[in-house]
Amino acid sequence: MKENTLSQIKKLNQGEAILTNINLLHDIHVHFEKTNRIHDNDTPLL
Repeated sequence: MKENTLSQIKKLNQGEAILTNINLLHDIHVHFEKTNRIHDNDTPLL
């Protein structure tokens, strides 16, 4: 990640996650299933 990326994320450790890959040996495929749960999400888009 770029050095200033972490400074742009306001609320780490409050449920937000950063997904990044560094030198992975194999490709991974991630699938997220949307839920009906209401999220109070104010994480900025990078």
